[in-house]
Amino acid sequence: MLNATLSNRNTASQRQMPSAHMLKTMELLACPVGELEAEVERELSENPALRLVEEMRCPECRRRVHSLPCPACIGKMSTENALVFVSPRTSPSSAVTQSEYDESPIDRVQQTITLSEHVLQQVAPLVSANQREIAVYILERLDNRGFLPETPAEVAHYLKVPVAEVQLVLEKINQADPVGVAASGVRECLQLQVRALEAEGTAHPLAESILTDHFEILASADLVALARACAQPLATVKAAVEFIQKRLSPNPARARWTHQDAGDQRFYQPDVLITRDPHRPDGPLLVEVFSAASGWLEVDPELKTMTKEINDPSQKLEWRQHLERAELFVKCMRQRNNAMRLIVTSVVQRQYNFIVGTNADYQPMTRAELAKELKYNESTISRAVADKRVQMPSGRMVRMDQFFDRSLAVRDAVREIVKAEQYALTDDQISLALKQFGYSVARRTVAKYRSMESIQPANMRSRAAARVPA
Repeated sequence: MLNATLSNRNTASQRQMPSAHMLKTMELLACPVGELEAEVERELSENPALRLVEEMRCPECRRRVHSLPCPACIGKMSTENALVFVSPRTSPSSAVTQSEYDESPIDRVQQTITLSEHVLQQVAPLVSANQREIAVYILERLDNRGFLPETPAEVAHYLKVPVAEVQLVLEKINQADPVGVAASGVRECLQLQVRALEAEGTAHPLAESILTDHFEILASADLVALARACAQPLATVKAAVEFIQKRLSPNPARARWTHQDAGDQRFYQPDVLITRDPHRPDGPLLVEVFSAASGWLEVDPELKTMTKEINDPSQKLEWRQHLERAELFVKCMRQRNNAMRLIVTSVVQRQYNFIVGTNADYQPMTRAELAKELKYNESTISRAVADKRVQMPSGRMVRMDQFFDRSLAVRDAVREIVKAEQYALTDDQISLALKQFGYSVARRTVAKYRSMESIQPANMRSRAAARVPA
């Protein structure tokens, strides 16, 4: 059973189909919001008893509202540091007033899954209304590779704004997902991506140097010449080139936007959006848990009445089945949304410092602990966080299961230790140094974390340091 997670009050009719109820809710809970949208569309097309009412209602109290969160339910959604609420992806949130939303440039981007919309959704909460105009112009000027063919000075001249203002907006766009969009070309695009990975501590130490100083040799694919130019061992250079080839993308506009299989280079719509209220920058975080429907799902009341008046037994049975299927779907969707809101609320409460800070602020937590707190099965938590994405206040997109990665803070400490080392430390020495950070980590675990962070072993770091020209 879904336990107290989703419903403790079973009616007689619910008890007649617990398996269908449980399986459908778990199926919906496991879907990222993109897949959930497709599931809703499929259900609407197949079941005439289900309808979508084009109006905004509060998922909690079901009142009609002009915008979310619902003013009447804010008290129920608020925690000490965050306001967590369910909303359709296209709804205006409390991050802007209704009038501001109506006039916002984000409305002028088509409501389809395009690269421009994907980037603008990330950038809009981070800039002012005037800067959004600049962002819209830049995103409308992107070529089919995702690059900006104009210089910041040309954009500033056309829009009659300071060049510094354009550069500020362009920096936000460059750092959005996919990193490197609106770059001037392939080299800058790759440089932006490797710098983003360096900030996370996952970049190859030689990658940026190759892209900055030896890009032409890299393009020629002459590894021997590249090793000579970098004054590095051939194996080290080969590893750096493989990192560039596998982890970086020279074309930020491809992948999902052109329906190609691009492996890890996919662009994700967030399942959860965390922003700051621009009117209250020191206020609570605004946390939107996206639902699939842009309106209100309900069982068609006219069909309910019609079914009661049908005399033909076979037709009556057929329409009753449609109604039961619609009622089940509506109920499971509401329970799915409620479960997601409760899970996200608890995660945000526990990981507030991590959300607004760095990996070093991560507070260890497990799915089992969260399941116990919410009286859920651990499998329910696993399904809820799998394949979901959270957009942080900085605009960075992270996997939701990353909130349960207990190694984050330790890996961050390993990076800091290696960065500050005066000579290459062995894994045993790093293990001892970690104790100063309060972490008791075995040498074998240090080696695993070092590998995850693309940090070479001590002997290779020593050789690389010795070969760097004075």
